[in-house]
Amino acid sequence: MENHNVGTFPFRAEALPADMEQAARGISALSLDLFDTLLFRAYGPPGSGYLALGTRVSEEGLIPCTPEVFARLRQSVERDCWQREDRERTFTLETIYAALGRELGLTEEQIPPLIDQELALERIALHPLRSSHAWIRLAHLRGVQLVYTSDTYLPESFIRAVLAGHGLLPQGARCFLSSHYGATKHSGRLFDMVLMELGLPAHAVLHVGDNPYSDVRVARRKGLRTLHFRGGRFNRYESLLAAHHWDSNGLTSVLAATSRRIRCNHSPDVQPGAIDAVTGVAAPLLTAYLVWILRRSEALGLERVYFLARDGEILARMAQALYPRLDTPLEARYLLVSRRSTNLAAVEQTGEAELAWIFRDAIGRPLGDILELLNLPDTETRTVAETLADPNITARSRIDERTLATVRQLAEDPAWSERILEQATRRRAALLAYLREQGVLDGHRIAFVDLGGVGSQLRALDTLCKQHSPSRPRFFVAGLEASSDPDHEWLERVECFLYDRQRGATPPPPRGLNTALQLFCTATHGSVSGYTPTENGVQVHLDPPSPIAHQWDVAGFQNRLLEFVATLPAQGPHFDPRGSARKAVLGAVTLLMRTPTRCEAKYWGQLPFEDGRAGNAATQPLARRYTLAEVALRSIDGSILKWRFPSLAWTHWPEGSLQLSSVAVRWWMRGLERLRRSLAMMR
Repeated sequence: MENHNVGTFPFRAEALPADMEQAARGISALSLDLFDTLLFRAYGPPGSGYLALGTRVSEEGLIPCTPEVFARLRQSVERDCWQREDRERTFTLETIYAALGRELGLTEEQIPPLIDQELALERIALHPLRSSHAWIRLAHLRGVQLVYTSDTYLPESFIRAVLAGHGLLPQGARCFLSSHYGATKHSGRLFDMVLMELGLPAHAVLHVGDNPYSDVRVARRKGLRTLHFRGGRFNRYESLLAAHHWDSNGLTSVLAATSRRIRCNHSPDVQPGAIDAVTGVAAPLLTAYLVWILRRSEALGLERVYFLARDGEILARMAQALYPRLDTPLEARYLLVSRRSTNLAAVEQTGEAELAWIFRDAIGRPLGDILELLNLPDTETRTVAETLADPNITARSRIDERTLATVRQLAEDPAWSERILEQATRRRAALLAYLREQGVLDGHRIAFVDLGGVGSQLRALDTLCKQHSPSRPRFFVAGLEASSDPDHEWLERVECFLYDRQRGATPPPPRGLNTALQLFCTATHGSVSGYTPTENGVQVHLDPPSPIAHQWDVAGFQNRLLEFVATLPAQGPHFDPRGSARKAVLGAVTLLMRTPTRCEAKYWGQLPFEDGRAGNAATQPLARRYTLAEVALRSIDGSILKWRFPSLAWTHWPEGSLQLSSVAVRWWMRGLERLRRSLAMMR
């Protein structure tokens, strides 16, 4: 029998009409699979929704066990039904609950309410893809018979009601369901019944579905024309998230399903490599962080959270969209601050600890940058040069150990110290005016939210609140690095979402995590340089944003993150903010950063990445193409075998750079990597 394989269905919804026209030429009937082709569940795979179902029926007193026990039994019973020796493997929802009732010792009267509850949740969870209505229009315009062909245990009356509710059941459309016909696509007999009842030859029917076996191989074997729709299936990030649905109380499955919904409906103008990681990694990570912040804020009785610029820009926008949908009184605000605008303002003496935020990363930076952070003019380079007896030192000179020691000494010298503290006093007055204007110092129970680092900015804000506010703030950070800060009092009010190296409370973060966090929280505006109180309020001074940020379309990236929050079924029964998604989102980030695709490396690698230091740090691409000559030179001088190349610094993405490089470079580097690890094991 001749095979009529039309091809593979594209991912992008906007590109569908032309492909549909080509696929549907010469057909008399259009057969559509239902689940993950026409409809998808808002909570991911069917098993992921059983936790929400278990919670609901437990609250109603319909089961004699915990929600998790019910969910696992419900999934196990369904799996047993699919694995029966019966060649057709057909069963209904009643069959499943009869077996479940025997497991739980339920009477016949107790089973119908459970079925009703499951159908009610399915009705809420099922949504159409954007391409679904295009298929209906195509069938109408071509004047072909429309049929729905699916292996499902759900009753036909329910399926027809769901389709009608979404405008997907035109007059004359027929449903061929395994639960009604007692035959499956998997065996091929359901396709036989479709052809027999329609009275059509197999080559006159086009079947569209996502399952490579039952929707493609079996359908082809029966002679039908086929179109494999792959977009409705989870990608690698979504699959990883959904796999954690048990330990996240179903939260990660909802995140995965939301990612799929946006990905399948995205516009073709989105750059390749962007959409999968945006919806499957960045959005779930930031959403999980916000859900954790909400959960901890409610537990602590907080009234307001301030997201600190610039990393907090997108977090604040997402929180302001998400929190009202979760019916929480918690208020989310965006605070325009920077280490430049806060840290010096909190300084009251020029000791080592107070200025550590300046000197910690000073090696290799221009001397003028350090003087700017101290609010000293470039003319003070003459003082540094005279102290070192080196007339060649200028504001552009890179700081070395000797120069750094001199600057530290001069900072404590009365001549410099008095001027630094005078500038700190002026900055403090302006900053306090801004903080009062934003309600930071009015006594509310508040928290500051940041990505983390060593926390110098949080410490500065805590110092100011301690002196000028009747209440002390809490702090929420994604991660906290170890520091030599002798003042640990403020650390007692710091809570970490992903990792805590300061107190050793969690395993160390995977390599690439901090890089990814900085990537995902890229802001649309420049750094805060200071404040000027005016009659009309405090004016905030911002540095100009990087021109590369506009080219990379940071605003468009943020809009896709906001679309994720808007699409998230936050008010549905399947969304449980009590679930912890920490392990799942860490796994998704690691997957992206360690094994990027070439398209992902190209998209994310061109981001104007900053090193996170205070001041006007220069931007640079995160990933770059290695040349064969460069790799050969690094091999000869021993840099690769000595682990000096490629750079593993958090401002560089070696895996992305390798993906952008030629095949010869990747082959060479993999061989040297194996040699390097072998030598390390021998040692």
